[in-house]
Amino acid sequence: VITASGPTTELPFALQLVTALISDLKLDPKRLPTAVARYSSQIRGITTTPVNRVTTDGLYSLSDRDPRFLVAASTIVSQYPFTEVSDWLQVHWLRGPLEIGIVGDFSPIDVCATASTTVGTLPTRNPRSPVAASERLVFTTITGKQVYRAKLNAGAAAAFLAWPVSLPDDPRSNRALQLAADVLRDRLRVTLREALGATYSPQAVFTRNQRQPDFAYLWATLTFEPKSASALTNRVIALADDLAQHGVTDEELARLKEPRRSRNAEQMRDNTWWLGAVVAFAQSRPGVIVEARGHLTGFDEITRADVDRAARAFAEDAVTAAVVVPLPPDEPHPTPSLESAKK
Repeated sequence: VITASGPTTELPFALQLVTALISDLKLDPKRLPTAVARYSSQIRGITTTPVNRVTTDGLYSLSDRDPRFLVAASTIVSQYPFTEVSDWLQVHWLRGPLEIGIVGDFSPIDVCATASTTVGTLPTRNPRSPVAASERLVFTTITGKQVYRAKLNAGAAAAFLAWPVSLPDDPRSNRALQLAADVLRDRLRVTLREALGATYSPQAVFTRNQRQPDFAYLWATLTFEPKSASALTNRVIALADDLAQHGVTDEELARLKEPRRSRNAEQMRDNTWWLGAVVAFAQSRPGVIVEARGHLTGFDEITRADVDRAARAFAEDAVTAAVVVPLPPDEPHPTPSLESAKK
């Protein structure tokens, strides 16, 4: 991803810069060690931060142990020869599919005229290839809760819970799923944070993979005291299952729609949102334009029945949960253990 922002009068320069960056590629092999060192630092941040670590491991389990959800150790990455890195970038950077989104205060005619003399001069690029059967993401058939210990840079434990979603990729279903996640987050806040003081900022989110929209899931992350992390994760599973079984209340739906309306109204005035959520994907995913047209008022149409249907995904027998607990300082190696799992 390349992004640039600035005065609208600088659009020609921005497109000239983009054209230069993707029309030629001269890599210095002497910079490879620096890149590996930077990657190593990023990986440490992921593997030693409780929420980042448990999210990575949880998605790995949710995806039936798909290695694409793991992060490769720097010792592995450092073994890639420079020629292999360079060849890969030649294929995907110089000749791969390209999408360009532009948002700003100028006319489409002027933008097209500027683009035609800059990025429009690039050679024809390879089209986006369809996802092969061997590349399809799949959900695991093993559900339950896995508890393990790892070296972390904080004393907190963290939990990641995910529930696969089968509703279609359309604006109404996606908005209902977003509201279902909002309801769960609200209940977690009331029960675990305000009543028990057991967690600080519980999160619940709906995610749909951009390249494979049928790989969609609801998920939640929380941090706990290590000694109570497993039991409190069970509490989260029970709260989610109650939502699946009994649905939302009219009061919850009315109250939680309002923040969505306010947030969406702000986004409609935000160039960054238009660029990152709509324009950048409008060529490969035309559905984002349909969703954007209803972004301001779309949540008004969502009924309690819509959200109840979406919330059924939170059933207890569908959850994949991971809990990571800090490894004691005197124990040199992590000792993972599968606390419970069911087919």
